[in-house]
Amino acid sequence: MVSNQNFYTDTKKVMDSVGESIGDSVGENVGDNVTNEDRIETLTLFQKRVLIELEKNPKLSAKELAEIVGISARRVESNIKTLKEMQYLVRVGSPKKGYWEIRK
Repeated sequence: MVSNQNFYTDTKKVMDSVGESIGDSVGENVGDNVTNEDRIETLTLFQKRVLIELEKNPKLSAKELAEIVGISARRVESNIKTLKEMQYLVRVGSPKKGYWEIRK
């Protein structure tokens, strides 16, 4: 009969070696097969609506977008921040006189 200590030690050795070999390949190909369509699918409904409205009129303010989309100006600003971080939107020019450029 195998003692609990030996069983634990042997199991730990096996798990460590398995973990090492699995860990070697994790992340190697992450993002290789991601297409633009896949990226768009990760957007929320409101983020898609914001992009659609800004495509129609790139000079819209957060307040104007909020009225059109039907959410608060603060939520519009939060969605715009996320879209900028995801590199879908870029602000060109000043906050007052500038416009939104959509990157596809």
